[in-house]
Parts: sequence; structure tokens; C-alpha cells
Amino acid sequence: MNKRLISLFLCLVMLLALCLTGCGEKSDDDIQNEINQEASKDNVTLSMWVVSKDKVSKDIAKDVVDALNQMTEAKYKARLSVQFLTEDEYYSKLSSAITAYNPSAGNAASKPNESETGDENNDVAVDSDGLYHEIYPTLKPNQVDIIYIGDLYDAEGKLLTSGKEMYQTFISKGWLASLDTYINSTSKAIKEYISPTLLSAVKHANATYAIPNNNMIGEYTYMLLNQELMDRYYMSGHLTQGSIDSFYNPYVFQYLQMVNTNEEDVLLIDASYETCLEQLAYYWSVNAENQTITGNQFSVFGSLYQDLTLLSRGEVALGVQSLFENEEFVSSFLTLNRYRFDGQLRSEENIETVYGASALKFVKGDLSILTREDGQTYYDEVTDAGTVRYYVVPVQYPTATDEDVYGSMFGVCAKSREPGRAMDIITYLNSNVEFRNLLQYGVLGKHYTIDSQTQAVTRLSNKNGEQYVMDIEKTGNMFLAYFENGMNVNQWEFGKEQNINSLIHPMYGFDFQAIENTNEQKEVLKTDLAYMEQLNAQIVSLLDACENYADMETMVTSLRALLNTKAVATVDDISASQALVDSVTDTESGVVKGDFALLLYRLQRLTSVAKMAELPPVTDAEEGETAGQTVPTYYSPYGIYHQWMVKFKYLPK
Repeated sequence: MNKRLISLFLCLVMLLALCLTGCGEKSDDDIQNEINQEASKDNVTLSMWVVSKDKVSKDIAKDVVDALNQMTEAKYKARLSVQFLTEDEYYSKLSSAITAYNPSAGNAASKPNESETGDENNDVAVDSDGLYHEIYPTLKPNQVDIIYIGDLYDAEGKLLTSGKEMYQTFISKGWLASLDTYINSTSKAIKEYISPTLLSAVKHANATYAIPNNNMIGEYTYMLLNQELMDRYYMSGHLTQGSIDSFYNPYVFQYLQMVNTNEEDVLLIDASYETCLEQLAYYWSVNAENQTITGNQFSVFGSLYQDLTLLSRGEVALGVQSLFENEEFVSSFLTLNRYRFDGQLRSEENIETVYGASALKFVKGDLSILTREDGQTYYDEVTDAGTVRYYVVPVQYPTATDEDVYGSMFGVCAKSREPGRAMDIITYLNSNVEFRNLLQYGVLGKHYTIDSQTQAVTRLSNKNGEQYVMDIEKTGNMFLAYFENGMNVNQWEFGKEQNINSLIHPMYGFDFQAIENTNEQKEVLKTDLAYMEQLNAQIVSLLDACENYADMETMVTSLRALLNTKAVATVDDISASQALVDSVTDTESGVVKGDFALLLYRLQRLTSVAKMAELPPVTDAEEGETAGQTVPTYYSPYGIYHQWMVKFKYLPK
């Protein structure tokens, strides 16, 4: 049969399909062009590399791959050769294959029985019985087209390689193809089926090199308010009006104050001091040696949280403020410490104490841990005394982690001769229920069954007692997968809703080394980080030495006064505790010690303006503080962060 006749037949079939699916949105020319392009495609064979929980037997692998190919050959004129590898062998074998693969070696991949067709470009062969069938190129040695990229563990559950490490390594070696052209054209469906949070977070230098398998992102932190107590003091109305949206809220403190005054055997805040501090600000707690930031560890440097729904990369910049110069921070910090010194937080002293009730606590989890009734959301805690119901306020929204973003992805090898067709397969895996579940569970009725009532999957064994077992998180879009036994049947719906609320932390992906700097600039940055670390350590040690609330209040007042003075000022007129005076002043002259003075000066320089990257260089000598070398402000920690936001287009509008 002549190839043109077969192509014509395919065109007619496709034309009918297009008409039935609503061709009114496209012109006749557009439809004809699509048909011509589809009909002109050659058959291709693609090598797909995936990980399996257990070894996959040859018989099972053949059954699964044959079923996959029935779909891909009909839709994309592509045949898959799937390499099933366990996680402990995957990385080394894949790396070796990519290194050895030479797609240009020899001629184009040969097609078996090509001479039978009488046409060297024909994709159709005639067998000995006179029957026509499609022919596909043979696989090249070490061919790699579609790659699984993600976290790999050994049999004992030990992490061998993280997905992030694999992703970045493969990019640096030039092993992954950029996929943005396809995402914006032939694979637009990816944008509909994969969370925008994941697609944004996975970008490397503004380019996409892999498609994350859609999964449930992060978890919420919920603030729980005791329903009985809230109702007793008529505070629940503030919830329904939306007036309570965080822990550091005047209505929350009002509620806690009433409970503290009127109730007995109630723990006011069933959470640690550190947990409560995390809710207040993002802390620039720096490690100068490693040049890292720990955002949930207390520091005098930081950025006060405002609207939690905007706490996402590109929506807000987390500047470097001197937090004790911020009235709102100081008020909340002191209120929290009043409760702490009052014994109203969970601590080492009362960790084992059982209270009659808790007025407020925090819990982490997804939407499935909540109860929804009459348009209201609750959290029910089962205790020995019965069930305690709490009102729920999200105080931290699901935020993408490295595991969410890089834990399970598929990419296209940069050496692939058919990157577009490979991307078609990845798109299919993330958008088609049947295809996605074929790779995960195999052939229905042969490798698994589905319970008609619970919709749960039960795996079947073959005559040799073998099963087809894949990891549901590593075979495609999780929200398209059938449920494993024991899973919550509402989990995917919860996941979709949760992903809508998911965020990318404003500092996600930030690295001080992300901006190319000269050796001089690097030294300035190193010096600034060291000063920040030293000053923070000194102030934190003073705060930790406070033994009661009165000491803490005096210390904070003294620190604020000192921060608002020139760095060389005396402390004679400052209402300071003796500990502070002794720590930061020269005992003979009463002048602030030189090292602390310089720290304070640099603190003021580093935090005095919002856009330090735009300022010209300044010197210590110019300010009359301490003679020293030129210190360009735009090399400061915030300056580097600002440049990073500009470079990767994360600067808030």
C-alpha cells in the first residue's frame, strides 16, 4: 500500500475527529495545516526511563509497554521502550547511558523489514501473509529520551540522591532540554494540569527543564481557637467577620487576656515560645561562614509579616529591618514574653502537665484533618475527656518545598532526536487518566482490579506470583491516579484546593552566590554577614539573660534607645539595665564600645532604606563614625537579594 493512501486515510480520520470536537474555533486552513503536519510525521521510537518499587519482570514489562504503545502509536506515532529500574540502580545506569549515547552515530535509526515496502521513507510494511502493519525505528544503543528526575532512596529508605541535586547536576552537564517552547505551544495542556506554583518554582535561570508531577503542595499551619471559650467570651463573631487572620492580632490577644483573667486549669497557648516567634516575622538569621539564612530562627534583623496570602515570591520582598525599631514588632514581642514569663506557653517546665483545656494551639496538616459543618470549618481533637472542638484560622499557607518541586519530575534528554514527541508523552502522562494509570498500575483486569464501591486498587499476581508495583508519586500526575488501598477518597479534591492556595516562599531559591561578584564585593558581603551575625548574637544573649518580664521590658526599652542613637553616643541618658550597660560600654569612659558601636552603625546602614541596591557607595569615614574602607551599599546582604530578584524577575510590582 502506498504511504500516500495511508496518509490520506489518516487525514480523513483526523478531519472527522476535529469536526466532531468543535472545529468552529479554527479556520479550514488551520485544520488542514494541523492534519498535514500530523500526517507528515515519521514514526519514532522513544526510550523512557522510569523507577519502580520492585524489579519488573520481562513478562509484566512487555504487557505494560504493549498497552502503553497502543495509545502512543495511535496518538503520536511514537513507540516507547520503557526502562524499568529500581531506585538504587537508576542514577548510575541513567548517567552512564546519557554519557555514552551518541544520537548522531551512523545514519538515522533503521527500520526493520524496510526493503519489503519498496519505499525507503515508508512507515508501513507488508508481512508474509500480505497484511499491513506499522514499522518503527530500532532503538539506538544507550538511547535516552524521557527521563524521570526525583528523589531516589535505597531499600532501607535512605536518601541516595535528591531530585533537586539530580536536576541541577543534569542542567549543569547540559543533559536536559529546555521545555518552555513546547509548554507555550504543543504542550499547553501542561499549564492546565500542573500547579502554577510547581511550574514557577521549578524554573532554573528563567527556563523550565522538567515537568513536576502534580502533587499536593506543602501543608497549612492552623491556629486553633477553643470553640467553647471563644463562644463564652463572645469572640467568635470576629472570626465570621474575618477580623482574625493571624496569631498577632488584637482580638486574639483580647481573647487570651479574658481567658487568662477568668479561667482556671487552662493553658493559654499550647505552643512553644519558638513556634510563636515564627508567626511574627521572617528573620534574617545569618551564618556568615556558610552564607546562609535561617528564616524561622529569631534574629534582630528581619521583615515583619503582613498579609500571609501575599507571602509568595514575586509578590513581596523580605527586607532587612532592625526589628526592635519597629513599634508593631516590639509590642507583639513583649506581649508574647509576658505570656512566656507568666507560664502560659508550653515549655520544658510544663511539657508533661495535663490541663483541663487549651485556649489556643497550632497544628500542621492538609485540609483532610478539618471538619466542615454548616459553612464553618473546625478541628476536632479527641482527648481522654472527650472531643474538643476548635475554630480554625490558617496562619501559614502551603508553601512549596524542595521535595514538592523536585521530588518527582519528568524531563527530556538534550540528546533526544525527538524532543517534541518526548514532550508529547510527558504531557499525555500528566493529562490522560487512562495512560497515567497504565504506567502506574498496568493493565486493568490483568495487573489490578478496582473496587466498585471504594474505588480502591487491588494488585493482582501473575502465575509466577509477581506483581507490577510502581510508586504513585513517581509515575505522573497524582490527581489523575486511581486510589491506593487506605487512601482518603477525597484526597485529590483536597489537594487541588490546597494547591490553589499554595505559595512559593519569597526567599525560595535565593543564594548569595546566585549573583556574580568580584572578589572585593564578596569580601564586603562576607564582612556584612559577619557583623550581622555578631551583633545578633550579642543582643540575643542579652535577651536570653532576662529572668522575668520586667527585665525583658527594660532590656528591650534600652536596646531600642541605643539603636536610635548614634553609634558612638554615651549611655548616660539611657534607661538601661546594668547588664546592657556593662555589655556594651567602656567602664571608664561610659562610651559605647568600639566593636559594638561599629555593629550598630552597620546595622543602621544595612536597614535604613528599602532599596539599598540603588544607593551609591558610602564609607564609614564619610559618616564620621569609624574610619574604614569603602563599603558599597549594593554589595550588602539585602543588595544581593535585590539583585537576585531583579535578575530572575521576582521583584514585586
